[in-house]
Amino acid sequence: MGAWKLSFGYSLYPEEQLISNGILVARELSCLHVDLKRTGDPKRSERQVQLVVAGACEGPQDASAGTGSFHFHYPACWEQDLNVHLQDDPHEQLKVPLQTLPSSQLVRLIFPTSQEPLMRLELKKEEGPKELTVRLGCGPCPEEQAFLSKRKQVVAAALKKALQLDQDLQEDEIPVIAVMATGGGIRAMTSLYGQLAGLKELGLLDCISYVTGASGSTWALANLYEDPEWSQKDLAGPTELLKTQVTKSKLGALAPSQLWRYHKELAERARLGHPTCFTNLWALINEALLHDKVGRGVGPGLVKLRQSHQMGPSLGSMWERFPASGSRGFRLRSLPQPHEHKLSDQREALSRGQNPLPIYCALNSKEQGLSTFEFGEWCEFSPYEVGFPKYGAFIPSELFGSEFFMGRLVKQLPESRICFLEGIWSNLFAASLQDSLYWSSEPSQFWDRWAQDQANLDKEQVPHLKIEEPPTTAGRIAELFTDLLTKRPLAQATHNFMRGLHFHRDYFHHPHFCTWKASKLDRLPNQLTPAEPHLCLLDVGYFINTSCPPLLQPTRDVDLILSLDYNLYGAFQQLQLVSRFCQEQGIPFPSISPSPEEERRPQECHMFCDPAQPEAPAVLHFPLVNDSFQDYSAPGVPRTSEEKAAGKVNLSSSDSPYHYTKVTYSQEDVDKLLRLTHYNICNSQNQLREAMHQAVQRRRKRKQFRPE
Repeated sequence: MGAWKLSFGYSLYPEEQLISNGILVARELSCLHVDLKRTGDPKRSERQVQLVVAGACEGPQDASAGTGSFHFHYPACWEQDLNVHLQDDPHEQLKVPLQTLPSSQLVRLIFPTSQEPLMRLELKKEEGPKELTVRLGCGPCPEEQAFLSKRKQVVAAALKKALQLDQDLQEDEIPVIAVMATGGGIRAMTSLYGQLAGLKELGLLDCISYVTGASGSTWALANLYEDPEWSQKDLAGPTELLKTQVTKSKLGALAPSQLWRYHKELAERARLGHPTCFTNLWALINEALLHDKVGRGVGPGLVKLRQSHQMGPSLGSMWERFPASGSRGFRLRSLPQPHEHKLSDQREALSRGQNPLPIYCALNSKEQGLSTFEFGEWCEFSPYEVGFPKYGAFIPSELFGSEFFMGRLVKQLPESRICFLEGIWSNLFAASLQDSLYWSSEPSQFWDRWAQDQANLDKEQVPHLKIEEPPTTAGRIAELFTDLLTKRPLAQATHNFMRGLHFHRDYFHHPHFCTWKASKLDRLPNQLTPAEPHLCLLDVGYFINTSCPPLLQPTRDVDLILSLDYNLYGAFQQLQLVSRFCQEQGIPFPSISPSPEEERRPQECHMFCDPAQPEAPAVLHFPLVNDSFQDYSAPGVPRTSEEKAAGKVNLSSSDSPYHYTKVTYSQEDVDKLLRLTHYNICNSQNQLREAMHQAVQRRRKRKQFRPE
């Protein structure tokens, strides 16, 4: 459902056009430009003035008298005033009714009027942009629809081959099949590589139209989609790069040289206008953990610094000798460098429908409700758009982080590198990370402390969010980021692109407005997200470890979901939470009711469907288990006695080497996990093909009963 326009006429004011999707309403916008020109004695210009337009996007503006240019965006229909006053003399005020200003004409005023003038105000009111930058619509954007049209041809050919069909599939017979990956840190990233390689080997990867990720699985997708042809190639190369990142030492991520780089980049982001939050620091650390570019050789100046007392052992461990070096014989070991890839760059990987469409998930909450989640909304990120299906509001992905008001772009910021989005998608780590940084002055102390709190857990637990004061004597790390560390780690992640939009009077009854059943806030529009200046975006693992919601949008019409679950505790727990959530929200989804035997000993693959709900997708669930892999090195190939050790993969929730706090794996552990997840997919090839065959049959059945 797209946006539509309404016109309202008033007796005193011009006709106003409203744009709405039935949930949100955008009003017409005006822009006021204000220039302050100095008059009289220049010394008096040091007095401070404040300019205010109530309800404007920009809020109060402070300046020295007679200097500066300002602008205000505000709803055109409101009877607004420009208020100017001296901060040291509140009685000296100037109030200008904006409705009286002629459009596009310069108006000059003197301030103050009751004493010698300090400055001249030059005012100019103009119409704001007519067209919205925010897309108000509840269906897929035109770019996604065009992609699906191309992808269908790839899927149809792949299904014909995989299912050995006699005839080509007609367009309305092609099912929509999706991969849904959960979070789980480096464990999730590694496992997704193994499972995608398994689907590729079986010839089933081209049958997939969507792939969604959350938390750690987004790291794998972000890496893969740097290559526009990744799914058409052998995944051995990307897998080897993954191994390099997973097994490398992570101490360098918190070396002083890296911390200064983080500090510099965060300061530049703040200068551009991005809100400051701890998640941004986590994003840069996470980038250093997962991306690596070899540093260049360095000159004698840095060698001298290396040999001085200014570098401790933590920095020294990041240096190595040239093979034949002499006095200039040191260079940096593989220092992580900024990674320039952006989310919008992934459009190239979709240009011909050659890969599935990736969708990354986050949860929007309220700062004061982080511990209880009385309020939450799913936010999705794709290479085309970022938005909230609940409100039917989306923006182009390259504009995420820019400032919007009333659906229009008012300040465009450069598109963030994808690492800052990964910091949002995976900020489950940020709470414990923040606590560890408080008390650490050396990188080794940090990692030891981070792991220590999790050592005795009997299962993986979501860290509790809390506000905590740093120690009186802060370490080197905390000193660099005092402002960040004393704030709540996850608040104010980005500017709210829905800011200023109003609610349609019947929004609550719109068929696509999905209410949060646990909260009463959805009936109070003034407390919903469009009224907030910032979004509070979180890792979905704080609520449910799933990336399923984008696939449950009725406009995407997904037939089959391949559920890739990377939890160490409870093979069906998160999927059952999804089912319960869907039941509460009235979203069609099959009941997840495994048998007692399946609960006791889950297999590699489980099928869930509900014939009574034809609109609900079927779910083929792949928990992270080590079952027949213990006895078979490949499907149907028994292990020899010498190979038995290779089949022992520790997935215990208490002492597994794959706990989500582990940031470095041994070569043996990463190889085992890759082989296990690859095997689990390949060993389930019969169930996979049968589920896809049923999806085709389901489409054909719907075609037969579709009215002419």
